[in-house]
Amino acid sequence: MDDREFSLVSYFLEDNQKLLAAGKVQRWEAVKWAVTVNLALATASISFSKSPGAFFILSTAVAVVGGGIAFYHDAKISRVRQTFEDIFQNLTNSGVDFVKIVSKEMPDRKTQGHDWSELSLFWIGLALSAMPTFFVYLGLAGTLVPPQE
Repeated sequence: MDDREFSLVSYFLEDNQKLLAAGKVQRWEAVKWAVTVNLALATASISFSKSPGAFFILSTAVAVVGGGIAFYHDAKISRVRQTFEDIFQNLTNSGVDFVKIVSKEMPDRKTQGHDWSELSLFWIGLALSAMPTFFVYLGLAGTLVPPQE
């Protein structure tokens, strides 16, 4: 591999690293905003208690859409990881010895489902963010928060 090829490969690795970081930030932003909207809906459902079912349905839709956006960004992240895998495979085929360079065995770079533990926490957070509107829908808001006189 000559210097020109190495520069090109380095550029693609750096670009993919930036894409990976940006995808993780975008995924977190989707979850964060969905949870924030759901907490605002919970507050509104207490204030406008005439139609708590509509707030619960809307809150559930926000959680599902937020989770869908998180999975969309996770799919993009998986494609970036696959590109990493392809670049490393091509470098290995070109004779680059990664074990010698980093002084340890290269980790198994999973692609699909790599961040499953993080995604499952996101889904749990989204589901929990819809629960306050569910409690209002069931009429439990008054038992959880005593009315002020």
